[in-house]
Amino acid sequence: MIIAPARPEDSAAVARLWVDAFGATLGFILGEQQRPFLETWLAQDPGLFDNTTLAVLDGKAIGYIQIEMVERKRRARVGVLCRLLFRCFGPAGGAKRLLQFWVTEWGHRYSEEDLYIFMIGVDASWRGRGVGCLLLQHAEKEARRLGKRRLRLGVVENNHAARRLYESVGFRTVYRGRNPFLRWAEGVSGYEVMVKPLSDAT
Repeated sequence: MIIAPARPEDSAAVARLWVDAFGATLGFILGEQQRPFLETWLAQDPGLFDNTTLAVLDGKAIGYIQIEMVERKRRARVGVLCRLLFRCFGPAGGAKRLLQFWVTEWGHRYSEEDLYIFMIGVDASWRGRGVGCLLLQHAEKEARRLGKRRLRLGVVENNHAARRLYESVGFRTVYRGRNPFLRWAEGVSGYEVMVKPLSDAT
C-alpha cells in the first residue's frame, strides 16, 4: 500500500471516496447528483486537494485523509462551488445548498498547536482492515514533524464505527455539542470533538 499526496487527476477517485464515506451527509445536501457534482467540483477546484493524502493499493485509491492547520488553510474557491450549485439546482436551490455547506463547516475551530483532521474516509470494501489506522498514523507523523501538540477531529453523533476507530488509536472526546442548524444542513444535530494529545511532540 502506498500513502501519497492526492493530485488534481485523482478528482474522480476522491469524489468516489467522499461519497463512500460521507454519502449520508452529501446525499442529504446534493441528492442523487452527489457523485457527478463532486467529480465536477473537485476537477474544477484543485484547492480542494490541499493537504489530502491517499492510500493507494494496486493503483486504486482505497482511503484518504485531509488535514488542516491555522497556518495552512485549504484554498478552495467559493466561486466555483457557487457557480456549480446554481447551475445544477437553480438560484433558490443553489443558495440553500451553499448555506448547508457553510453550516457543515461552521465551528471547526482549532489552534496553532493542533493538526485538525478535516476529513478521513475508507472505501467500504476495505473498512476494518487497517487502512484508517494507517491514514491516522500518517497524520500523527505529520503533526509530530510540524511540532503540533494535538490531533483534533469532529465526528457526528451516529457515526459509531468512526468513533470506535478514533478511540482505538488514542483519541478521547473533549466536547459533546448539539447544533439545531446541523439537523437542517446535514440531517444530524449532535457531534463530538475528539483529541489525541502528542505529549512528546518536538
